[in-house]
Amino acid sequence: VKRNRQSLYARYMSKLRSTCPSLIFQEKPEDGIYPLMAVLLPEDRNSTDVGKLLAVEGIETRRWYTPALHQQPALRAAAVVGSAEVATRLATRIIGL
Repeated sequence: VKRNRQSLYARYMSKLRSTCPSLIFQEKPEDGIYPLMAVLLPEDRNSTDVGKLLAVEGIETRRWYTPALHQQPALRAAAVVGSAEVATRLATRIIGL
C-alpha cells in the first residue's frame, strides 16, 4: 500500500507540474505518504469554481482552510491581531485533490 500511494503521488505531481505550472505546492518530501494533496491556485482562480469544473470531469476535490479561521462562525467575535488579509486571500485559493 505504501509504495502504491507513493507512486500515485509521484504521478500526480509529475502530471500537475507539467500541465499546471501555475499551481503552488506545499514543500514536503516526495517519498512521503500523504492523506491529501492541497495546492494553491493562481490568484485569478478560486477553489469553488475550480472544484465545480473538476467535478464535471469526475475529479473529486475538497476545500481546505476555508473560510479562514477568523471567518469561522465560532470565532468571528474573537480578537484578531494584525491584518488577516493574507489568510482571507489564501482561503479562497486552496483546494485538495
